[in-house]
Amino acid sequence: MAEELTCRRATLEDRQAVVNILTAFGGRDYMPDQYSNMIQDPYFVGVLGELRGEVVAFAGAYVINGGTTMMTKGSRVKEGLQGRGIYGRLWRYLRDTIKDRAPGLKHEEFSCNTENPMFKVPESQRKYSELYRTPINVYILRREIISKLPSDPCIHVQEIGMDELRRILTDKDLSSILFPRRLVINWHVYFPIVENVDVIASLEPYITRSLSPGRDKSSDLIIFGVWFQSTDHLAYNLDVYGDANNVECIVEHLKLHAFKAMAVSDGEIRFMVFAESKLLRPIDVACQQLHTIPGQFFSTHCVAVVRDVETE
Repeated sequence: MAEELTCRRATLEDRQAVVNILTAFGGRDYMPDQYSNMIQDPYFVGVLGELRGEVVAFAGAYVINGGTTMMTKGSRVKEGLQGRGIYGRLWRYLRDTIKDRAPGLKHEEFSCNTENPMFKVPESQRKYSELYRTPINVYILRREIISKLPSDPCIHVQEIGMDELRRILTDKDLSSILFPRRLVINWHVYFPIVENVDVIASLEPYITRSLSPGRDKSSDLIIFGVWFQSTDHLAYNLDVYGDANNVECIVEHLKLHAFKAMAVSDGEIRFMVFAESKLLRPIDVACQQLHTIPGQFFSTHCVAVVRDVETE
């Protein structure tokens, strides 16, 4: 069946056809809200597969790490057609399309949840190697409480822009403290290098940073917020890096992100928090101080994986 597949670049006009391929994440898929942004992003390449004129598969990737890595996102195949070689054919078309603009392409990375079918296969038989996994914790904001919090900014916690992020990544000592393995923002996996700043900027993240006065670089805390509108709530992803010793500081960070989320959406807001183990307890205490309600996600961890692009 893969031989019958017609592959081509995806366009804005294909949005509904791609959304209709399948219902993902229990109906809480990001694709309906994010498809247009992804297709218009200069660092993203989207392709689709057609059978007899019907769109049955989609694959996409961001070109990151100075053109050496394709970070796949949003890929899907229509139910009933999975396991027939369609995705493999489409993925190779995507890889070759990206190679035309990034001849130094070497790796594919992506992040997924632990319900991904790859984890049903013995590790020795998987095409991908695991980079790391991060717990996912969900907190539901109580708008009536957040709206009553003082909005006066804490002088030690501030919103920062791309110029400041570029400066942080240029400072190798600070960058290695904050991002010792990878920099993951909104399930996107990056090397913490300056070459990725423009790619990150295309996500339009809301970034807060703090440095406790009189302390060294190890007291830095930085939180990236990126969101999308799901069917019944605003999913606000928070990726947290840095110092785990100051709960009050974490509270101030989360307040700013809560105010930002409330400015974006009038409905229910769910923080999805991704952080190293050392940060989980302080973040949980901070969320309790903000009177959030513990929520649930259908998976417990975000997992980042990698493979050589020539292995397919």
